[in-house]
Amino acid sequence: MKPPATLFHFSYHKCLTVYFMRVMKRALVTLGPHGLTTKFRHLNSRAEWLNQVKEEYVMVSLNNSLPDLDSLGDVRMSRFMRDPRDLLVSGYFYHRRGAEPWCHVKSPTDADWRMVNGTVPAAMPNEMSYAEYLQSRDVETGLLAELEFRRRHFESMAAWPEEDERLLVFDYSDIIGNEEFVYRRLMDHYRIPGLRKAVGMHAVRKFSAAAAGNRTDHVRNPQPGQWRGVLTPGVLETLQEQHPVLLEAYNRQFAKRARVG
Repeated sequence: MKPPATLFHFSYHKCLTVYFMRVMKRALVTLGPHGLTTKFRHLNSRAEWLNQVKEEYVMVSLNNSLPDLDSLGDVRMSRFMRDPRDLLVSGYFYHRRGAEPWCHVKSPTDADWRMVNGTVPAAMPNEMSYAEYLQSRDVETGLLAELEFRRRHFESMAAWPEEDERLLVFDYSDIIGNEEFVYRRLMDHYRIPGLRKAVGMHAVRKFSAAAAGNRTDHVRNPQPGQWRGVLTPGVLETLQEQHPVLLEAYNRQFAKRARVG
């Protein structure tokens, strides 16, 4: 019997990546000769690994890139999207406190940041880490550095197709507060069987933004639309100059997303 086609999930840094992993790792856990393992694999930003590992896992997820979707064939896919202005704000505060090890690498190169597909800001002094740089600069300068870090993210985000019958798309603003509804739709889309779906839905409730925010500092503030109180006119102008089609593309993709409720 031919094994089921691998499932794929795509998203961007600071768009519920950890939450999605926690849910799907539990939904796809198996008991083998060496104990519990999971048939879920997150590749960070390594799009070139997609076709290399897909035969080994039930589901593979990827961040910060637009892969060659045609090469994946007749498969079921999902994508979480988020307003790029909120991605900018959320990433800035997250990286300023040095939430991940790569933020503390001194004198980083783009190769050091390949796992997050990040671009090293040109103005960042040598012998300084990204976290140190953001902590030493004012908010506007820091946001402009985060915009530079996100260059490849935003370039790929603008190029995503607006419609693909294989792809179920949800926007961050629709997911927060509606996690159970969204994940039921996802589990049905993936054709996850009943017991695994029940295990996954238990994790959905356990690790929701509301629940996780009470016990971890990974969740700073999950509410959408924060960019309005943070981004300065200068940052918004630079965003538009550097990525002139990004917001229009996001708005078109937003209009074609899966509806909640």
